[in-house]
Amino acid sequence: MIFPFGPEKSYFMSPALGRWRYCGHKDIASSFSDCEINQPGAIALAPEGDFGLLLEEHDRSMSVKHFKRETMIPSTEAAAFVEARRQYESLYDFIRESKDTDVRRMTSLSVRLGGSWFARIGGQVAYHGLPPALLARVEERESTGSYPFQVTLGLHDSYAVIWSDDSLSWTLHGYGSLAQYLQEAVSINMIVLSRSIAESSSSSKKAAMWCGGYMQRQARRDGNAIITLNDGKTIVITPDTHLGEASTVSSVLQQLGIGTPYGAPSVSGSSPSLPQCKWSNLPCAMSDSTTWLP
Repeated sequence: MIFPFGPEKSYFMSPALGRWRYCGHKDIASSFSDCEINQPGAIALAPEGDFGLLLEEHDRSMSVKHFKRETMIPSTEAAAFVEARRQYESLYDFIRESKDTDVRRMTSLSVRLGGSWFARIGGQVAYHGLPPALLARVEERESTGSYPFQVTLGLHDSYAVIWSDDSLSWTLHGYGSLAQYLQEAVSINMIVLSRSIAESSSSSKKAAMWCGGYMQRQARRDGNAIITLNDGKTIVITPDTHLGEASTVSSVLQQLGIGTPYGAPSVSGSSPSLPQCKWSNLPCAMSDSTTWLP
């Protein structure tokens, strides 16, 4: 599963093979539509409006693309903006170093404001501008042979790490009770931090339901799957839950207090070629599937 947050309420999600969706800026949505993505491998949505995408082409090769959105910035911020883009280029250059398609499929990315980034491709890691506490942990772990398997970078030097030995580390500022959930969790295979605390609650609730197929598969594999939201609500999906049935979807969403997101997307009047997200009214790009039911 791939799910990074981006700036201005944007996000990208791929909960199953061949299915993906981006909601956010119309220029970026158009660029995603033009990429002819067969299957995304990894993605980074930079706060400056850029995005980097590792994708599987229709010939099954893995390509790296870096899209730079044209934007107006104050002259006082120009130097920092140019430096951030230079650092993102070094991130994608690191990924391009490996020509092995199978290794490229094992890639994890995370970025934050100012050109700070982390990347892992296979068992090789590279990074720039990590929060000091995280950098200290990475250097400390190097002597043990453990490396960051997945890193998510958030606000105010917040971060969370899943290490190659399956242990966790985190420093969180402003993310509610997430630290408690991580402390109590038996097993974690993915952590995502939003870059906007104010927006993360509603966005996370709604986006979580697009992972219905993924959660259903987890339930069948592990016996049950649990979605715990940051307002304390918990949804348990059992192996017998059928998220493909409209009545079941409606019932689950009512528990979450949100409207049904499934079905063919509406079309924006201002951008007729781009579907529009029902929740945020942002332009979207997506895979050919118009329904996300499992």
